[in-house]
Amino acid sequence: MKKYVVLLSGKKKSTLTEILLVEHVNHLKEINKKGRLFLCGPLAGSDKAIKIIYADSMNEAVKIAHSDPFTVNSYYPNIEVLELKEANEANEYLLKG
Repeated sequence: MKKYVVLLSGKKKSTLTEILLVEHVNHLKEINKKGRLFLCGPLAGSDKAIKIIYADSMNEAVKIAHSDPFTVNSYYPNIEVLELKEANEANEYLLKG
C-alpha cells in the first residue's frame, strides 16, 4: 500500500456541530480499524488539516478522502490528495532507485 496526503483547507468553523464532529470521529475510527489511517489532525494557526492515509491507488485514496463527513458536509470545502514519496533511512532518503 502507498501513503497519500490529504490536505484540507477553507475550514468553515460556523458549520461545525456536535453531530458532525461525532460523525467525523467515527469515520476516522472506521478507517483506522481498516488499517487505512496513518495520522491526522488540524494544522495549528491555520484553516487547514492533514490526513495521511494508506491506499492501493489514487482512486481509492480519493474515495476515502471524500467519504469523510467533514468533506461531505463542506466543513473543509477544499481538498487535495497527493501521493507521498516517503524518504527514509531504508530507501536512503530516495538516493537510490
